[in-house]
Amino acid sequence: MTVTIASPAVVTKAAHGRAAGDPVSFETSGVLPSGLAADTQYYVRTIPTADTFTVCATPGGVAINTTGSQSGVHKMGTDTIMGQAKFVIESNGGSIDLLPLDDGTGWV
Repeated sequence: MTVTIASPAVVTKAAHGRAAGDPVSFETSGVLPSGLAADTQYYVRTIPTADTFTVCATPGGVAINTTGSQSGVHKMGTDTIMGQAKFVIESNGGSIDLLPLDDGTGWV
């Protein structure tokens, strides 16, 4: 995937299949442009074409602008958030703890 340095930033991924409000996160082998951070959940804001979309920090929020420079290969998904952090899901008074496997292939 690619992302423009613009106001707002536009993410391009052929036939991305995303809908407005879908969560999305980014990974990179280098540096994302300022305004975006790896391992952070964003939400699809608008979908100008089947291959492009904009993102916001909160559902229905303002589209994110990017500045600066970028490098490396960028990837997107919904499975990349949290990186190597512990993740706790709470619902109706119960909770489960998810911890990443040491080899990065999943969660326990």
